[in-house]
Amino acid sequence: FNKALSILNAASADPLNLELKGLSYLNQASTAFSLQKFELAKELYQKSAEIWPHLKEIGYGDFRDRTALAQMNTGNVYYRKSDYSKAIYYMKASCEIWEELISETNSVVSRQNHAQVLINLSAVYHESGASEMALETIGKSMSILRNLVQNEGRKDMIPWLAMSCLNYGNFALSAGQYAQAIGVLDQAIALYENLVNKENLINHIDSLQKSLITRSNCLVEMGQIDTAIKQFEAVIPDIEDHIKDENNINRLPFYFSTVRKLAKLYQQQSRTSRAEQCLKKLIDRFDGHDIILNYPEHAKEFARVVRDMERLTESLQ
Repeated sequence: FNKALSILNAASADPLNLELKGLSYLNQASTAFSLQKFELAKELYQKSAEIWPHLKEIGYGDFRDRTALAQMNTGNVYYRKSDYSKAIYYMKASCEIWEELISETNSVVSRQNHAQVLINLSAVYHESGASEMALETIGKSMSILRNLVQNEGRKDMIPWLAMSCLNYGNFALSAGQYAQAIGVLDQAIALYENLVNKENLINHIDSLQKSLITRSNCLVEMGQIDTAIKQFEAVIPDIEDHIKDENNINRLPFYFSTVRKLAKLYQQQSRTSRAEQCLKKLIDRFDGHDIILNYPEHAKEFARVVRDMERLTESLQ
């Protein structure tokens, strides 16, 4: 109570200064988060969140949007710390504020921000094992974003809609809802193909390839191995083409895991020479390479490639 009274008195005395302090907290928190200083980021986001209601109370301005932003980012901090219950708490608090603002004004900005918080919240539900809540939440985001794109002309929301569709596909795959996943992934693929044709940005290309691979994984689970293999074979050359650029070396683990998956599918069909060819190509190219030696995540996934090759060799003896 004393802390709240102190903030209220400060707001009454110099509201502009307090507003600037709140914005400073948000900026400092964002910097701390990017540097992975999560405890500091959490503290700063909450300091910011405490300021805005008091400025509204004295009639200085309605800053509920900033409160919602601070609460969402506090949830993001807890998500990065794998504290899912607290992440859900703060993200739901952010959603409630956006829903309140939407009920009053139905503004495009509020709907957009609400959809983006829902994307984050769905990821927390997914990581915590709450599959149905993850699907329900990402479905709400898709609905909002589709409305913004189709009815409000917000073409800038197409990448967000595509990402929501891709996430839904991943969540549905994990939940064993393969046909449903493919239906939504096809939407993601169509959206990303249009984005790539217009902008050719690496982020869109990466997401398109991930959508196609996720779709292939659904086909595998449904027993459609031949079709899945053809899709893997079609996507892998595109991935190889893009990792030639050193700026895209962060995509190597995805490339390695995709080739490993294809090799295993070949093995299922007793096409061991093709499986061996896939794995040997990776080992010949990357064994001892600085890219592997200097990046732990790359080395971890490459070690799995080597292990698969050793197991395949042993099975042939």
